[in-house]
Amino acid sequence: MRFARSWYDDRSDLYLGEKQWDSLREAFSDHGAFSQCLHVTVVGSKPLLLATEEIREKAALKPQDLKGHMIHESPDEVVQLLKYIRKWKARSEAREVTILGGDIHVGGHTDVFHTNQPLCKQLTASPISNFPLDRVSFLVEQAGEEIVQFVDDHYSFEHHHWTAERNYGLLSIFINSLSEVRVRASLVMANNTGLQHG
Repeated sequence: MRFARSWYDDRSDLYLGEKQWDSLREAFSDHGAFSQCLHVTVVGSKPLLLATEEIREKAALKPQDLKGHMIHESPDEVVQLLKYIRKWKARSEAREVTILGGDIHVGGHTDVFHTNQPLCKQLTASPISNFPLDRVSFLVEQAGEEIVQFVDDHYSFEHHHWTAERNYGLLSIFINSLSEVRVRASLVMANNTGLQHG
């Protein structure tokens, strides 16, 4: 996904823009592009889920600190995307979804829930050439670690195993002969201190 209407000349008020929403609606539909898939990877330039209003207040973040983050600028669209993911997964118990994002100078894992039941996972990785934590990432990491944050009454998320070390993400997807999907999302530390699995 391209965030903040940055891909097309889209004059709508939608964060992802009308063309991207049309494509997502079709792809996640009963007969859409993902209808025969067992795993979908949703990739954005930044994490889809980072900090809710409660955590932003706790961390004393200013609005400009989270500029470009969809959950800050358009939380209703985050809920809509999570609904597409939930409905797509509900059509087959074998299906899995992984959300990938980065560009915040830290890496970590996030568990996503619908009515307190696991929905999917998010992996946040940042380039191994990044300098360690900027102020925003440090505050979000400290304030948001292992706290359940609610996007709305139904969807929530919890961050865990965050690191300020330079890192990159490794996503391994295994599908066996019974069409069972197993996903391993890992962070690889640039200083060779090992892996963090989510």
